[in-house]
Amino acid sequence: MHHFISRSLLIAAAFALIGFVPGAVSPALAQCLSPGPACGAGIGPCHCGDTVLTSTKLNGSDPVLNTACTRDGLFVTAGVTLTIGGTVRAAAGNACSGIVILPEATGVTVTTGKIVGFLTGLDAFSFEGGVTNSTFSRLQIEGGEVCLFVTGNDNVIESSVVTGCKFRGMDVRGDRNRLSLNRAEDSGLGFSTLGTSNVISRNVALRNQGDGFAIAGEEAAVESNQAKRNGLEGFFIEGFGHHATLNVAESNTNGFRNTFSTFSVYSRNRSNYNTALGIIDQGILFNDNVYSANLCTGNGAGNSEPSGLCR
Repeated sequence: MHHFISRSLLIAAAFALIGFVPGAVSPALAQCLSPGPACGAGIGPCHCGDTVLTSTKLNGSDPVLNTACTRDGLFVTAGVTLTIGGTVRAAAGNACSGIVILPEATGVTVTTGKIVGFLTGLDAFSFEGGVTNSTFSRLQIEGGEVCLFVTGNDNVIESSVVTGCKFRGMDVRGDRNRLSLNRAEDSGLGFSTLGTSNVISRNVALRNQGDGFAIAGEEAAVESNQAKRNGLEGFFIEGFGHHATLNVAESNTNGFRNTFSTFSVYSRNRSNYNTALGIIDQGILFNDNVYSANLCTGNGAGNSEPSGLCR
């Protein structure tokens, strides 16, 4: 459960096929790739596949809230605040995304609504440079393969719930992103981050088949999160210079697995009643991780490996 192939990577491959092998992409996939007509406040109501050009609060007059979309739900451009105010829903067999943030957009906000049944619920993926300085909040995203996929820097993902995602609940790649007050439930993997100086704070990962949290990169702040009843690790952490404190891992396979992690600090965490071990450190040569005041109780195979990582 530590790796997957995302819909967005498949879409990128499809672009390449479109450019070099005409006709090689199926119509079902190709229809996901093209933003539709403009919509939004002062322009007109939003239909499935339209491009939101102005800050907008959707309501009953917007067909996208009353129609099961056969392709992408909506595209959103830079500087736009989109308040969903209802449910954007996929038709059966939809292989597209619910809300797509256009590449290299900045200053986008998507908030307050549900996205249901798309292959990727909220898709802010870009090879070019990603989405920046944007906020995704108060969303409920259900079903598909990846519920929320964001690449880019200085973004905020907060107060949202993702559930029933086949591969990953929230996948965020880039630097200085903040994930706070979110829940990832009943998915393949709960939260995944990769980058430098990301903040993962006060989130809950519950009953995911794989890891609750998979943290990679450098200097992440992993604070006051809860990982409970996940199928693999509560927290799977790798990289350099992380600081993990006040987290709770309970009733997972292992509480914390720190692999290829060095110069990191693990303090005042709790790892209780996991099936195997409370904390595992599989550090590389010259491992210089610091452990202090971590409490481990009732773990099936013991407190830690090596010993001494719990008080």
